Parts: sequence; C-alpha cells; structure tokens
Amino acid sequence: MDKQQAQQIIKDTFESSFDKSRFTGFIRNLLNKIEDAPFTYRRNYISDIYKQYIKIREHIGKSSDGENHIDILVITLRKDTVIRY
Repeated sequence: MDKQQAQQIIKDTFESSFDKSRFTGFIRNLLNKIEDAPFTYRRNYISDIYKQYIKIREHIGKSSDGENHIDILVITLRKDTVIRY
C-alpha cells in the first residue's frame, strides 16, 4: 500500500460515520497480525460499572506481538454520550 492509499483509509475511517467493516479494514491494515475471534457481549457480559453506558460490546479479534496482547472491540453506547471517569 502506498502513502496515498493509507491516507485515504485513515480519512475514510475517521471522517465518516462509523462503519464496522471500514473500521475492521483499517485495523487489519494497521496491525500486522489479527486473530479473528468474533463474539458479541450483551448486558450480562458487560462489567456492572459500564452497563449504564454500553449496550453492546463486540469482540472483533485480537493481536499480539509476542509480549503484548490487545483486544479489538466495537462498542455500541446506549446514548450519544462520552464515558467520563
């Protein structure tokens, strides 16, 4: 992928309304290796502290560099609000 293609992917991802497939494509281009592990968590599987804010937590996959591990998530909020700590 050349620089212009990379810039377009970033622009499309962050300057448009959220689209799960576009976000997933961005993540796949950003990270070298992603292990697909899709699963959707609903109310019972969301921590009590976040239940009032989070409607759905989708686990898209995970990535690891050998030392560090990250989960790739899509979060659907109950309202158009920001979670503050």
